[in-house]
Amino acid sequence: MLDLISKKIASNLNITVKNSGSAFSLFQSKTLILTIITIVILLGFIFSLIKHKNFFYSIPISFIIGGGLGNLQERFFNPPYFGQGSVTDFINYFNLFIGNIADIFVVTGSITLVINCLYVTHNKGLKNKSSD
Repeated sequence: MLDLISKKIASNLNITVKNSGSAFSLFQSKTLILTIITIVILLGFIFSLIKHKNFFYSIPISFIIGGGLGNLQERFFNPPYFGQGSVTDFINYFNLFIGNIADIFVVTGSITLVINCLYVTHNKGLKNKSSD
């Protein structure tokens, strides 16, 4: 909801750009493929969230799902066509790229998930070595 509200406010202030591609505006002409890939990835994360009820994984996965759904709904309902719409971006990151709140959630969730995976893997390795 935060993503959708922020995009509406930014649109009303006329400070938005439309991105039909992925990060860094890559794959501009492959919007439908990006939409399908996003759906598959989100379904995988949702399945993982249901299957593995671990608090340290559920928070970052929920961030990724929430951010992904924020951008995915725009792909479905923004012009030009159903499933090929552009995502509204409005946060300028030092003239390197422009993003939105959903992107922040996806990146934050992804980084946290990687850190959690590395931490758990590292601790499991230590436990196995110390038990020998």
